[in-house]
Amino acid sequence: MKKYLVTGGLGFIGKHLTNKLSQKNSVIVVDDKSNGNLKNLKKNKNIKIILAKIQKLKKINNIDGIFHFCAQSSAQKSIEDLNNSSINNIASTLKAFQIAKDNSCPIIFASSSAVYGNLKLGNDEKNKTDLLSPYALDKYYMEKLSSLYFKLFNVSSIGMRLYNVYGAGQKQDSKYSGIIPILLTNLKRKRKTLIYGGSQTRDFINVEDVVEISIMLLNYATKKKINEIYNVGTGKQISVLNLYKKIKNMTKNKNKFVIKNYKKGDPKISRGTFKKIRKKILPTNYNYIALDEGLKKLI
Repeated sequence: MKKYLVTGGLGFIGKHLTNKLSQKNSVIVVDDKSNGNLKNLKKNKNIKIILAKIQKLKKINNIDGIFHFCAQSSAQKSIEDLNNSSINNIASTLKAFQIAKDNSCPIIFASSSAVYGNLKLGNDEKNKTDLLSPYALDKYYMEKLSSLYFKLFNVSSIGMRLYNVYGAGQKQDSKYSGIIPILLTNLKRKRKTLIYGGSQTRDFINVEDVVEISIMLLNYATKKKINEIYNVGTGKQISVLNLYKKIKNMTKNKNKFVIKNYKKGDPKISRGTFKKIRKKILPTNYNYIALDEGLKKLI
């Protein structure tokens, strides 16, 4: 039985990953409960939970691999509270890579498509970025740190430039929640919906796909010493306004919406290339969960 460390294991992506891994492996979850809840995890003797910030821990030994998902993950909040947001994200990442070095194990970490900003195309085979928020800068720092750890200490790592992840159990009760849970909550509760911009496009990937791909990447980085970055998305875009209309039709709701100005740091385009991950990681017959299918599960 392998032993894995999941930082942010009580959070949205982390809990799905932990529940999947713990079916056949031992999992140590480190989480300060800032974005998660103990109820998020299924009862399983293979899961050990440490309630703390990862940067506060001294050592974790005998680890076969690390999934680093703990972060302050709202671009808007990173603008409003820049110092605290970035201090947390950078310190936790430094510690996660130190643990990977001490255990000579691979680390898979959550970067973000936010590093592309308003580029017309986010290409993970070219070194072009457009950083519009402290959050995007934090994620880009993670990628550069991973490169340095590989050069200096031969730590194998893969960063996932995640597009918009959605799915069951996503936080709904915060102004920093993702757009899909916000829209669903407003429509279900018959609230007037505020849409900031509306024409900005997003690529929505289901959390179940992210979990499967995370595990594939860990296996890949275990077999081979590497330092790579991959776009992780479906390759299909939809505007926020059309997303709202889609959910509205699916819920058969007649609520009204109001268009507001774009928020600072909010990219207007979210479109990436996925040839690299298709070629190197995904099975040839791999199919992502379609947006309509994923939304139906939530409605």
